[in-house]
Amino acid sequence: MERVEEYLEAILDIQNQEKRIVRTSDIAKRLNVKPSSVTEMLLKLRDMGYVEYIPYRGEMLTEKGREIAERIKKYYIGKTKFN
Repeated sequence: MERVEEYLEAILDIQNQEKRIVRTSDIAKRLNVKPSSVTEMLLKLRDMGYVEYIPYRGEMLTEKGREIAERIKKYYIGKTKFN
């Protein structure tokens, strides 16, 4: 599940910073992985209901995906403050 969390957080960050639909290449660059690996994960995230993924167009978090990504972000921010 850790990898899923990493992807959700990356998509959230890109969406918030860029204010646009996220491209596969954006995620690949952010996580330092191959675009094909991103595509594979996006299909899984779509099946889980976390992202809306349209091949060759882009992706964005669903409401469910955004809620989880924001919880993940808060958890890690809180964790680093107390370490």
